[in-house]
Amino acid sequence: MNIAYFDLDETIIGADSSSLWLEWAVRKKILDPALLAKGKEMLASYYSGKLDINTYTELNLTPIVGLTTSEVEKLVSEFITDEITHRYYHHALLHLQQHHEDGDKIVIISASSKHIVEPIARNLGIQTSFGVNPQLVLDEQLEEPVYTGKIEGTPAFREGKVKNLLAFLREEKLKGRVYEKSYAYSDSINDKFLLEFADKSFVINPNEELKLLANQKGWVTYFWQ
Repeated sequence: MNIAYFDLDETIIGADSSSLWLEWAVRKKILDPALLAKGKEMLASYYSGKLDINTYTELNLTPIVGLTTSEVEKLVSEFITDEITHRYYHHALLHLQQHHEDGDKIVIISASSKHIVEPIARNLGIQTSFGVNPQLVLDEQLEEPVYTGKIEGTPAFREGKVKNLLAFLREEKLKGRVYEKSYAYSDSINDKFLLEFADKSFVINPNEELKLLANQKGWVTYFWQ
């Protein structure tokens, strides 16, 4: 069996899910519009490879601080219906379907928060996904975990994506599952570590920096809509 790693934002969907989440939260009046402006400023640093992923994720968690996991699931379900499903790249869906038909394991790995990434992956029929992990603590009165607004673990960002995948692959090996060949798909220079990690890599709608690296590495370039 082979394995395929897909970035999410601007690889599977034609937008940044974290930005869409903040914009949606402002419209729903669960986020101060001033924080949306701050989020846009921080996103610009992502494209230059200088994003502080901890601070950015904590900003994205602001609308759900103190909410239970079931409350957040309902919010995110509505968000996906409103903002995500109509933004899937047609070509991305075709490639996901081809990997599925080939019997490959499909993994979505994203620098967006897990509370967004995991439900989007499930919406696509993908059971394994990684995002930045929000911290949850048990509310003893509610008898349910609530979001603290902090993150924990190694963020799935830049080198962190490979660290998370290596840990996952070790667990898979213990279960007797070893993958013969790996594929990676991403639009971002921040994912050069992921693209170098895979046996065969594909860059999606790359900027000039990523396009140059792809040419040097012999990676395939796709232009998806």
